[in-house]
Amino acid sequence: MKKIIISTVGTSLLTNIASKEERTKIYTNSNCSQNECNKEIVEFVEKLEKISF
Repeated sequence: MKKIIISTVGTSLLTNIASKEERTKIYTNSNCSQNECNKEIVEFVEKLEKISF
C-alpha cells in the first residue's frame, strides 16, 4: 500500500507553488495518518509533487 509522508523538512517545495487555500489544505492535513487522509488530499499532494519535481 502506498504511503504519503509530509515532513516539515522540504515542505516549501510543495507550499511555494501552492495558493493560500492549497497551503491551508496541506497544513490542515499534514499530520493525518494513512487511514485518516481522504482521497482528495492524497490526490492533491500527488499533483503538487508532479508539478514541483
